Amino acid sequence: MNGLTILAHSFRQVTGNLGMASRISGGFWILLLGASFAYGLIAGLSQSMFLSILFGIALIIFLVWGISLVAVVWHRFILLEELPSGFLPYREGLRVWPYFWYGIGIAIIVILALLALLFASTIVMDAEDMLAAFGQNTNSVALKDIALRFVVGLLASLIYLRLALILPAVALEEQMTLGDSWGETKGFSFAILVIAVMLALLNSGGAIFYGVAVMSVHNSPALLMLVSIAFLLFQWFYFMLNISVLSTLYGHIVQKREVY
Repeated sequence: MNGLTILAHSFRQVTGNLGMASRISGGFWILLLGASFAYGLIAGLSQSMFLSILFGIALIIFLVWGISLVAVVWHRFILLEELPSGFLPYREGLRVWPYFWYGIGIAIIVILALLALLFASTIVMDAEDMLAAFGQNTNSVALKDIALRFVVGLLASLIYLRLALILPAVALEEQMTLGDSWGETKGFSFAILVIAVMLALLNSGGAIFYGVAVMSVHNSPALLMLVSIAFLLFQWFYFMLNISVLSTLYGHIVQKREVY
């Protein structure tokens, strides 16, 4: 399996089905926009901190639930060719809540692994800093620190992608454990690492472009709004691409589908 081939295939899944992707996710994002606006009003007008916190928690739960719903429906569309219906494509029987909890569980595991890796890298770099205090190589230590943090981030992404194969299985109502997901991806670590690198570069490139664009048009409210809308569309596409990557990995590794 070639990581670039997997990514290119996933890219075409989104670009070749933009209408369906919009149909699946559009209703949720409209509701989220309305809920966010309502939260802003409540937070601005309410004198109750408790009410604001409670509504904020509810908004976060709705956000994660909606992301889980879109992911489940998209997995089923890509892997089962199941067509959704309705403004919000929810129907009884969809395993949205299991997807929700598995997603949170994987996120916790990855965060703990990331913290452990960052702690270990900090110890290494602190030792390097102590040695650099007696020499002239402070700049090289800073570069090593940046490189080490980048490597740690990629390792965290690798852990996520190897565990997250369980998510399409949940969406398809098939049996798989986290251990099964880790075992199924054992021989594909390098390809998955390539995918993680490319996704990280794409996301970083989008963020850098947005930052430069905002600085260039900050004096024009109209252009600033256009840039912000463009960045939101990019974030939506990046989100759908990530779901498609999981679908493609599952289809290729577990269902033995050809990827081209």
